[in-house]
Amino acid sequence: MGIQHTSSKDILTYGLGIVSDFSAVDFDNLFFEPSSLELKADGVEVERLNKIGDTTIIPKNKFFEKNLKNPTDIFSVRISKNGIYAIDVEQKNDTALLYVKIEIDAGITCEIRECFKSKKYFGAIIDICVQKDVHCEYISVSQKSVQTQFIGRFVNIGRDASYTLFDMNINAPLIKSSSYLYLNEQGAAGSIYGIFAGAAQEYFDIHHVVEHKAPQTKSTMLVKG
Repeated sequence: MGIQHTSSKDILTYGLGIVSDFSAVDFDNLFFEPSSLELKADGVEVERLNKIGDTTIIPKNKFFEKNLKNPTDIFSVRISKNGIYAIDVEQKNDTALLYVKIEIDAGITCEIRECFKSKKYFGAIIDICVQKDVHCEYISVSQKSVQTQFIGRFVNIGRDASYTLFDMNINAPLIKSSSYLYLNEQGAAGSIYGIFAGAAQEYFDIHHVVEHKAPQTKSTMLVKG
């Protein structure tokens, strides 16, 4: 059985007079069905799940809550060996809501390349656990064929671990890209490097946050467009 969302006011307010209006997406008339996409990641453990685990790190946001309440697809991914990995998501239906939990075991050095082949509307919550002494580079590049994407990445970073996000959004009608990095333990480091480029009526909402929750943590953020 599919799910129809009934949001009446699709506006986000960030403070200081900054407002993003997503009413053009017409959420009231989007219809979601289970098993709307496929996720593949060679060389890692991938499991399709029936329910979401703990999501307390995800901040209040009406669009994130839609994904958490009724995701069409739920996966877990575990990385236990050093290497370069591609996480490929191919959307089968016009609309889809994804939740994926990525766990990177302690001491791992890896590069993750995110590739989403989406259609009319694609929403995703990516919940990443970076354990002790991990060094991870995460690369996200929007595809030109993308119609509407709402992506939230939430990253818990452990002791003496580092996580670097390269977030590239180029030529798409509407993209919301949000990243929250939580530096939870001493020695944790987080970096976000972003670029966006659009034209005409293309719309980008780029929102990144880093929280220093322990002493002797460090972060870098640089976004240009």
